[in-house]
Parts: sequence; C-alpha cells; structure tokens
Amino acid sequence: MNAVVCIWDSSDQCTLVVKAFCVSTEFTAKKHGGEKGVPFRIQVDSFREADHTHIYSAACQVKVFKTKGAERKNRTDKEKIDRKPAADRVGILLERPIWAFLIPCQICPSA
Repeated sequence: MNAVVCIWDSSDQCTLVVKAFCVSTEFTAKKHGGEKGVPFRIQVDSFREADHTHIYSAACQVKVFKTKGAERKNRTDKEKIDRKPAADRVGILLERPIWAFLIPCQICPSA
C-alpha cells in the first residue's frame, strides 16, 4: 500500500489504525547474526478538501521485528538504560503504548 485518503469533518477527532503484515527476515541483507528490524516510514499529510491547501504533516518510523527479536531488543535496551546513572535517565520513556506514535494537534483553522 502506498497511500490512503481519508475525508472527515475536522471538528471531530480522526483515528487511523495501521498494521504492518511482514516478517523482518524477509528484508535482512544477511541471514546470519542479529536482526536489526525493518524500518517503515508512516507520514500523515492534512489538506483542506476545498482548495487542497496543505495544513500539517506528521511522520514517524516504525520498525518491524520478529517476536523473539523484539523481546530481546526491548530487554537489551532496558538493560542499557538501567546501567546509566540516574541523572542520565531523566526524560527516557521506558514503556510507551504502541499506538502513540503521532501527536494529535488542533491546527485546522476554518476547514
């Protein structure tokens, strides 16, 4: 899938759920060793329907891992953070909801 178009009334909140169906090993250059995961970029662009004026863009990167690879990566990331001094851990989010990758914004003036 390359693009999706959603038309909605900007006075209501819009929610869009995206699910990636792929296996990270399909994209790895080498079949041996650790797997880095597959990066995907999701971009959301908002336009005014009447005149197609660009309003706002937001993007994020999503990495797809095999289930055990993701668990191992989360565990090693947590271990690295735990080894840091408390002063260096300020501002690090240890747990995030998987769905919170785009920040909602109220930017649509007189849509």
